[in-house]
Amino acid sequence: MAVEVCGMKQSNGQQQRMKWWNIEVKEVVRKKKVEYVVWLQQKTSGAKEEYLKAKREARRVVRNAQQNEEWIEKWASLCRRIVRETIKDSGKE
Repeated sequence: MAVEVCGMKQSNGQQQRMKWWNIEVKEVVRKKKVEYVVWLQQKTSGAKEEYLKAKREARRVVRNAQQNEEWIEKWASLCRRIVRETIKDSGKE
Protein backbone atom coordinates (compact mmCIF):
# COMPACT_ATOMS: atom_id res chain seq x y z
CA MET A 1 0.00 0.00 0.00
CA ALA A 2 2.74 2.47 0.91
CA VAL A 3 4.57 1.74 -2.33
CA GLU A 4 1.47 2.61 -4.34
CA VAL A 5 0.88 5.82 -2.39
CA CYS A 6 4.46 7.05 -2.03
CA GLY A 7 5.97 5.72 -5.21
CA MET A 8 8.97 4.28 -3.41
CA LYS A 9 9.97 0.76 -2.48
CA GLN A 10 12.30 -0.56 0.20
CA SER A 11 15.18 -2.70 -1.01
CA ASN A 12 18.24 -3.71 1.01
CA GLY A 13 17.71 -0.79 3.37
CA GLN A 14 17.81 1.72 0.52
CA GLN A 15 14.96 3.52 -1.15
CA GLN A 16 14.78 3.26 -4.92
CA ARG A 17 12.90 5.51 -7.32
CA MET A 18 10.04 4.01 -9.21
CA LYS A 19 10.28 3.61 -12.97
CA TRP A 20 7.85 6.44 -13.64
CA TRP A 21 10.15 8.98 -11.95
CA ASN A 22 11.92 10.32 -15.03
CA ILE A 23 13.57 13.58 -16.11
CA GLU A 24 10.29 15.15 -17.20
CA VAL A 25 8.65 14.41 -13.84
CA LYS A 26 11.71 15.65 -11.98
CA GLU A 27 11.76 18.94 -13.88
CA VAL A 28 8.05 19.67 -13.49
CA VAL A 29 8.16 18.92 -9.75
CA ARG A 30 11.23 21.15 -9.39
CA LYS A 31 9.39 23.96 -11.20
CA LYS A 32 6.40 23.53 -8.89
CA LYS A 33 8.65 23.82 -5.84
CA VAL A 34 10.30 26.96 -7.21
CA GLU A 35 6.90 28.55 -7.89
CA TYR A 36 5.81 27.68 -4.35
CA VAL A 37 8.83 29.45 -2.84
CA VAL A 38 8.20 32.48 -5.07
CA TRP A 39 4.57 32.58 -3.93
CA LEU A 40 5.58 32.37 -0.27
CA GLN A 41 8.05 35.22 -0.71
CA GLN A 42 5.90 37.53 -2.82
CA LYS A 43 2.44 36.71 -1.44
CA THR A 44 0.74 38.09 -4.56
CA SER A 45 -2.23 36.68 -6.41
CA GLY A 46 -0.14 36.46 -9.60
CA ALA A 47 2.50 34.35 -7.86
CA LYS A 48 -0.24 32.18 -6.39
CA GLU A 49 -1.76 31.61 -9.84
CA GLU A 50 1.63 30.65 -11.26
CA TYR A 51 2.15 28.19 -8.40
CA LEU A 52 -1.31 26.66 -8.87
CA LYS A 53 -0.69 26.35 -12.62
CA ALA A 54 2.64 24.60 -11.95
CA LYS A 55 0.95 22.37 -9.37
CA ARG A 56 -1.74 21.28 -11.85
CA GLU A 57 0.91 20.62 -14.50
CA ALA A 58 2.97 18.54 -12.07
CA ARG A 59 -0.08 16.51 -11.10
CA ARG A 60 -0.89 15.88 -14.77
CA VAL A 61 2.65 14.83 -15.68
CA VAL A 62 2.99 12.50 -12.67
CA ARG A 63 -0.41 10.92 -13.34
CA ASN A 64 0.45 10.34 -17.01
CA ALA A 65 3.84 8.85 -16.12
CA GLN A 66 2.27 6.49 -13.59
CA GLN A 67 -0.48 5.44 -15.99
CA ASN A 68 2.09 4.85 -18.71
CA GLU A 69 4.07 2.61 -16.38
CA GLU A 70 0.91 0.67 -15.45
CA TRP A 71 0.07 0.20 -19.14
CA ILE A 72 3.59 -1.07 -19.88
CA GLU A 73 3.42 -3.48 -16.94
CA LYS A 74 0.02 -4.81 -18.05
CA TRP A 75 1.27 -5.24 -21.61
CA ALA A 76 4.42 -7.06 -20.43
CA SER A 77 2.31 -9.31 -18.20
CA LEU A 78 0.03 -10.15 -21.11
CA CYS A 79 3.02 -10.96 -23.33
CA ARG A 80 4.55 -13.19 -20.64
CA ARG A 81 1.24 -15.03 -20.23
CA ILE A 82 0.92 -15.57 -23.99
CA VAL A 83 4.45 -16.94 -24.16
CA ARG A 84 3.81 -19.31 -21.22
CA GLU A 85 0.55 -20.55 -22.75
CA THR A 86 2.19 -21.00 -26.14
CA ILE A 87 5.02 -23.04 -24.62
CA LYS A 88 2.57 -25.08 -22.56
CA ASP A 89 0.35 -25.72 -25.60
CA SER A 90 3.31 -26.70 -27.78
CA GLY A 91 4.20 -29.42 -25.29
CA LYS A 92 0.75 -31.02 -25.59
CA GLU A 93 1.11 -31.76 -29.30
